[in-house]
Amino acid sequence: MRLLTSIALVSAALLGTAAACPTSSGPLVAYREVTSGCAGGVTGGGGGAALLADGRLYRWERQLAGRADTRTLVRTDTALAAEVGRRLTEMRFLEIEHSEPSNVTCSVHVRTDSAEHEVAWPISDTGAPKAVRDLFDRLQGAIR
Repeated sequence: MRLLTSIALVSAALLGTAAACPTSSGPLVAYREVTSGCAGGVTGGGGGAALLADGRLYRWERQLAGRADTRTLVRTDTALAAEVGRRLTEMRFLEIEHSEPSNVTCSVHVRTDSAEHEVAWPISDTGAPKAVRDLFDRLQGAIR
């Protein structure tokens, strides 16, 4: 059973679906994209990681507020995509209500087929849920 669940999680991450992937926390979060990073300050610039459900991992940068992000492909990592889907599901990310914008704000943002959801906190604050901050750290570490 454990092997079947693992195969279903990887398949869901690759396909961006979770139709038949029940877990103890409910259906797998079928994300299209997860972004994490920090931005703001004097310039409004920032950067971070962007992970697509198929495993493409990008480093994103924004030079100034209002400018488009530029993305650089770091690698394709389907194991990371499956892990992120599992983490989002276990923490019930789409149900977390935590938004504390500040001068420099860090966030994890999830886009699904039907919605977008973000958890945000000041760069020096540890008030965001630990599971979200751990996911943030995992994604930031993956682009280094």
